[in-house]
Amino acid sequence: MRPIIGVSASRLTNEGVDYDRVHCRYLLAAYELAEGLPVIVPSVVTEDEAAANVLQILDGLILAGDCADPAVEQFEGAQRASADRRDPPRDRLALSLIPSVLEAGIPVLAICQGLHELNLSLGGDLHRDLASEGRFVRHHGDAALARDARCRRQHDLHVTGSLLRGIVGKDVITVNSLHRRGLRTVAPGLHVEGTAPDGLVEAVSVPDAHAFALGVLWHPEWHAQGDEVSRSIFCSFGAACRQHRFKSREPAKPARRLPRYLKVR
Repeated sequence: MRPIIGVSASRLTNEGVDYDRVHCRYLLAAYELAEGLPVIVPSVVTEDEAAANVLQILDGLILAGDCADPAVEQFEGAQRASADRRDPPRDRLALSLIPSVLEAGIPVLAICQGLHELNLSLGGDLHRDLASEGRFVRHHGDAALARDARCRRQHDLHVTGSLLRGIVGKDVITVNSLHRRGLRTVAPGLHVEGTAPDGLVEAVSVPDAHAFALGVLWHPEWHAQGDEVSRSIFCSFGAACRQHRFKSREPAKPARRLPRYLKVR
């Protein structure tokens, strides 16, 4: 039976009506490559009891990317954000789920905005605008290009961590780049797994997590079928989800009974 893989939703408001949305490429990658059954985790799941119920169902969680700017003032100790696009319901969902999922040993794959949320939740901070820093190359791509063209591989990534190296089997990979923000201070609970040539951290892991926990700044879901690195990431994540399902759903073994002739009288 396929493991249940949650995908975090983002809030969209159109003509005064609120919608929770997930890009279909995340769902396809979770289904086809991770070989799981994707379910959307709505942004209304913010109460402790609701989050606890979700943890009983999930065998894995994808913190999906989106274009919102996390309102980091909600995360203790983080730099206050500028007046960019916000998604407060998504922020509350991240705050509610991330610590609990890591503690429960549920595999996590955090992508782009999901990586930002992972870093913020554990006490890190963000660069608000990489272009204004002056020392980073352009990471957000050409807005004049079609989305598919912008999602093509753009720069090398130096693999520095054992988790990512074990997944991709290489010291250098090539990734796409569609982000204006990045990790400024890496959270104490995270380990750097890969950096861009300009030094920007673009992949991290959670060494103390009880299961697979990887965050990447690029978008492996976009060309997941045709890109070897992307396939490897989702396949490794899916294997961890299946392992979690097997362990968590394994029926309790009955107490071993001694033969009657061995019982103490």
